[in-house]
Order: sequence, then C-alpha cells, then structure tokens
Amino acid sequence: SEIESYYSGLDEWFDVQVYPNEDGGLDFYFRIITERKEREKALREAKGRYQTLIENFPDGGVFLFDKDLQYTLARGKGLDTVGLSPSTVEGATPHDLFPEELAEELSDYFRRALAGEKHTFEQELAGLHYRNRTLPVRDEAGHVIAGMAVSQNITDRKRREEALQNRQEKGEALYQATRQLLQAETPGEGGDFPVAPADEELWHPGPT
Repeated sequence: SEIESYYSGLDEWFDVQVYPNEDGGLDFYFRIITERKEREKALREAKGRYQTLIENFPDGGVFLFDKDLQYTLARGKGLDTVGLSPSTVEGATPHDLFPEELAEELSDYFRRALAGEKHTFEQELAGLHYRNRTLPVRDEAGHVIAGMAVSQNITDRKRREEALQNRQEKGEALYQATRQLLQAETPGEGGDFPVAPADEELWHPGPT
C-alpha cells in the first residue's frame, strides 16, 4: 500500500510505501515529497484565483496547464465556438484536441512557458483567427508551478485588416496607372489600367 502523510516534527511530507517481506513482516519505504505537495497546493490556490477571473472571459479562452502539458483549467465564453467545453479540455493535452501541426506548435510554446518564457503568436482554427499568449505561473517564491495560455478570437479584426489592405493595393494600382497615363508622351503609351467600380472606395496616401 501507499500513504502520503505530513510529519510536523520534521516539517516534511512523506510518501510511505509498505510491502510484505519474505519473513512475514512488512518493509517500509519512505520518500520525501514536500516539494511536490507544495507545488500542488500552490497550483490549487492559483486555480482558485484564476477561475473566478476567467469564468466569463469573452471571445476566447484562458487555460492553465501542468508540466505534462495537460490542461488543468479551461474557461471562457469562446470555447463552444470551436466545439470545446471545460470538461472536454481539462485533463487533455493539445494533441488530444487539435490537429497535429497546431498541437505541436502549442506544445512547444507551453514548454517555453514552463521554462519561464512569455510569448505571443497567432493561429487559425476552424476558419477563425486567434492571438495566443503563453506565460509561466509562479508561486510566492518565484518558482514556475504551471503555465497559462490566453486565446483571443481576432477574426473580425483580421478581416477588417485584410479588407483595408485590399483597398490600399487597388488604390496603389490605380494611382500608378494614372501616373503612367498622365506621363505618356503619345496616345497608347499609358497602356491599360484598372477601373474601380463606382461604389468601391479606393485609398492611396498620395505622392511622397
């Protein structure tokens, strides 16, 4: 059998394993597990603090993960957008939930967070764009006890940026074609140039 017990006289946690021996008695094996128990306690406290804060996180999710890259906490209103829920995420790893390439990238950033690094990166899932931030979670002594990932749905913003870029590119093309036409010395030197539909707005910063 195996027992975990705290001994106040030594101020230590022990893992005690008991096995029958050949003489009909019992052998006891002791292993100090104080550091592990302190990490577990700090992680429980961290989960309690963060759970209240992230319960209603909008347009995405917030996750805690452990050294095995397993999610220990998952909350946020954006989980169901990609078919996830706290019950399906917690206890799983990225490889259990996501396509291989995406999961491998996430796992790499999770390991970096557990090594004390902070990173921000973007990924696409189910046609949606997400900005992810990974960072370490530390205890009061500054030791890394877990990692955190914050995922924000930025799909609408990405679409606006792409639409703006498209208008700018069309405006640039029209501007350059117009300059070419105006600078042509003889008819026909201007070549063909695009004409925007009447209801389409084009943008160009003008000559510099």
